[in-house]
Amino acid sequence: MQVQRTEGVNKAVELGCSRENIFIFSDEGVSGAFLERPQLMAALDMIKKRENDISYFICYDSSRLSRNAAHQLIIVDEIKKSGTQLIFLKNNFQDNAEGRFQLTIMAAVDEYERARLKLRTEMGKRAKACQHMLTHNPGTYGYNFDQRTDTLNINEDHANNLKNIFAMLIEEHKSPSEIAERLNDLCVPSPRMKQWSRVTVRRILSNPSYLGTLYIRRYDTRECHFNKYKKRGEKVKVKERPQNEWIPVEIPQIIDKDTWEKAQEVLKKARHLREKRCSEDFILASLLRCGICGSTMSGKTVAKGSTVYRYYICPEKYKGVKGKECKAALVKAEDIEKAVWERIYSSICIFMTKELNMYRVIEKYIADRQNEIKNIFKKKEKTNFERERIIAMFRKGYIKEDEFTKMLEFNMKLFTSLDGVSKDRNAENSDLEERLKKDCKERKLHYNIEDTICKLNSTDKRYIYRLLISEITVEDNTTIIKGKF
Repeated sequence: MQVQRTEGVNKAVELGCSRENIFIFSDEGVSGAFLERPQLMAALDMIKKRENDISYFICYDSSRLSRNAAHQLIIVDEIKKSGTQLIFLKNNFQDNAEGRFQLTIMAAVDEYERARLKLRTEMGKRAKACQHMLTHNPGTYGYNFDQRTDTLNINEDHANNLKNIFAMLIEEHKSPSEIAERLNDLCVPSPRMKQWSRVTVRRILSNPSYLGTLYIRRYDTRECHFNKYKKRGEKVKVKERPQNEWIPVEIPQIIDKDTWEKAQEVLKKARHLREKRCSEDFILASLLRCGICGSTMSGKTVAKGSTVYRYYICPEKYKGVKGKECKAALVKAEDIEKAVWERIYSSICIFMTKELNMYRVIEKYIADRQNEIKNIFKKKEKTNFERERIIAMFRKGYIKEDEFTKMLEFNMKLFTSLDGVSKDRNAENSDLEERLKKDCKERKLHYNIEDTICKLNSTDKRYIYRLLISEITVEDNTTIIKGKF
């Protein structure tokens, strides 16, 4: 990377630029496959703001600019708009049809090479995993990673800390938050040599790897390392792979099975009691998420004099780690519950209204079809009358036999056609009427939408919340409701 910087600076000086007017932008450790790289965006932003003031955009190689053909052309256009000349140190680029074609071909080759390297790396990791060897340092607290043998060895100091953590939970009935505070008071180094938090303690207590088996290829983390450069809605979530894809690797056991199961039982009971307590007074508990750190918010009551106020809070705000608390504000329970319920109520009303309109459309459709059937019946009667008249005219000798035959055939075809349409309309009406009969109970409910919803108690509302909402994200004055409606 230093060599690339040096060559770039030397090229700029060779082109007549003074060293104090040379700006260096370098995205170290960020793949060229990613377009919105911080330093690249900063360079393009400078070119845009100082239009016609930046003479050269010097890049070591086209693959350093981007490994995606479409991205390369986008960047080239952005540079060209500002009147800046693009120069590659390792290949000669001219901004014309031929030069762009060459650039596209080179980008396609870079993209292919990257995909092939990624495939080979993935195949190598998979083969290594199938031999029950670690493909990387999992960073599991309590162990040291041996790069020579790709195995984990017990770190005795960390192992003792682990046993103390489990003992504090099971024997002293300490919560994860209290355990974190105790460890911080004792100046015990955390896994990342920082202060302990409730989340870290809970993650350790819930980790089954300490029983002696570590599963690799359990999580799909592809593209997740780019999340720090992406906006909140564009971030890729870590997904758990199907269990049949997990590969077990035996590692030294630190916690015995009986201790681990007791710890899980304590955590389960504590979570159940917390959810039960919260669900009584805080109807949105477990649905609200902090928009800043992503933690699940919980309920908290605050007494001011004789008045008790209810709030939803981010647990990271009070995790006891100085300087690391989440900056999320307290959310008034009454306000957020009212806003969310009004949104659900309006959505239900809109949906129900659409359903009612659909029923009315069906009823009108049936009525129109019945009128059509009546008209068809009249046409059939008229056709029968015409047939009798044709026969009478033939008997009296008013028309010849060949003419009689043609008229009679036309009459019969018309009658058959009308009869078929009539049967189709009757069958269609029967199906629609049967459908309306089956939906009669729902229609009765729909006609009393407002009356029904307004009479719901807290238990019914809680059920509707859990049924229709998957997540509510709160940040500042913005509330995002993700529903399954």
